[in-house]
Amino acid sequence: KNGVVAYGKQLNLIMGYFASSIRKLQAQYAANKTRSQMGWTPDLQGFVVGEIEYTAAGARLAPPASSTRQLAPAFTPKGTLEAWSSIANFYNRPGLEAHALALLAGFASPLLKLVGGTAVKGFQVHLKSNASGSGKTTVQTAINSIFGHPTELLQTQKDTIASKIHTLGMMNSICVTIDEVTNMLDTEISDLAYGVTTGRGRHRMDANSNKLRTNHTNWCNITVTSGNASVTDKLAQMKSTADGELRRILEIEIPKLELVNKAELDSVFSKLNSNYGVAGPLYINYVIQHREEITDRILTLQRKIDEQLKLDQSDRYISFFLACVFVAGPLCVKLGILKYDIARIYAYAVRLVSHTKVQTVASAGNPLLIAQETLSSYINENLNNTLVINSVARGMLPPAPEAGHTVRGPLRMRYEPDTQKLFVTVAEFRKSG
Repeated sequence: KNGVVAYGKQLNLIMGYFASSIRKLQAQYAANKTRSQMGWTPDLQGFVVGEIEYTAAGARLAPPASSTRQLAPAFTPKGTLEAWSSIANFYNRPGLEAHALALLAGFASPLLKLVGGTAVKGFQVHLKSNASGSGKTTVQTAINSIFGHPTELLQTQKDTIASKIHTLGMMNSICVTIDEVTNMLDTEISDLAYGVTTGRGRHRMDANSNKLRTNHTNWCNITVTSGNASVTDKLAQMKSTADGELRRILEIEIPKLELVNKAELDSVFSKLNSNYGVAGPLYINYVIQHREEITDRILTLQRKIDEQLKLDQSDRYISFFLACVFVAGPLCVKLGILKYDIARIYAYAVRLVSHTKVQTVASAGNPLLIAQETLSSYINENLNNTLVINSVARGMLPPAPEAGHTVRGPLRMRYEPDTQKLFVTVAEFRKSG
């Protein structure tokens, strides 16, 4: 009995010691905040990478919330900055400007939040090549390696559209990469283009009540997709007025690496698996320390780009993208992260955007073309609702309809083979939208 009493007293002393220690720690140190997203914190005072939050006062622990717990380990740095830089500098060659521009998008992504505001919440870069050996997927792994693991952060065609949008929310300000999107349904490609640039997930209704289940996940970043076909062509074919989506995407043709042999490529980029996550922290630390200066620099450059390329409000997505990329690029050179010829890459980007702008205006901004596509679509959808019959001469009985052209369903059009005239019911045409 005495032994039990003594043990109880010792246990109380131990518990009291722990309680006292915890109270003292609480008084001396602020609690670490859990973070449910990577990238910029809501107040723009910190930037979360994995389990670390970088601030102007230094790095501190930021335990991941349940939503990002599985993702956080992919941001554990490995290797050296020197080794990573030697890999990334492979793209500093004439003819590889497309690859270099795509990699710089990974550094530009965190800057978009600083200047996008309510105007732009995201931008999509699509790497296109219908030939194997172009290295478009390799570029995406290099982008991922800026902050984290090169392949674990790469979304694939097997991931659902819902999971892709959810990943956008978790990554927040860090560039998201999605491989082979051209295998997705056309409607999913359109949803992705809007989802990337909308900056938040969908609101949904509560399954058990007539209430809106608000979605609080948001983001502001650059997403780099890849595929063996053009997503802008798919969007233009899917709908007659795809101008909204087309202006949110920059499509980059990735040339085949014909002047580089496979052995050299394998030797260089196989090192990514042991060197990653080392460039991003150095870069973002500098951005945090000079945030206002960098923000001013982006806005100043944006005005120059708008003037040079004659961009207006409808071109705001590409305008913000270019300004962020070509502030990020020189900054990486200054910090010794990259040794890129920024002037050569900028000249390539200007040519690319000028050509893209002409194509977008021609395909989506031409009112006559839009009208022709709308009418063609209506005709194709209503072939079974068309009466094919010759014209009626004055004073004559109506002729019989053409054989094999019986109307199945409501009558919406009449075609006269002898006069080659097509008559469309106006009311039904307006209803089609």
